[in-house]
Amino acid sequence: MKLLLTISSALECAIGIGFLMIPSVVASSLFGGRMETPVGLVVGRALGGAILSLGIACWFSRDAQGISAAGLVKGMLFYNLATVALLVYARLGVGISGTGLWPVVLLHLGMGIWCGVSLRNDLNK
Repeated sequence: MKLLLTISSALECAIGIGFLMIPSVVASSLFGGRMETPVGLVVGRALGGAILSLGIACWFSRDAQGISAAGLVKGMLFYNLATVALLVYARLGVGISGTGLWPVVLLHLGMGIWCGVSLRNDLNK
């Protein structure tokens, strides 16, 4: 699980910092629209802080084993699959899309699958 948590940390920290610093640019890449209102910018930055927190948690848990590591990976599994569902709904249900939407969907789907496989392998030990 160490590699999974290390890569999760790098990805989540990078996007979290992006949303904290330039939320409108990141949102535009994902959704094709800018976050121009003060409320949108605050919400985007709050999202960035939350995502950065996930990355930090993954970083400091890289060497954890057993229940601690499995608990974090279960949380990341939910996060990745919820993000896939939300982004697919954004495209198919609401009709919004940016150039980065489908690559991010595939990345989160892949990370979610990796989380599930890691948890299954951990149970089989």
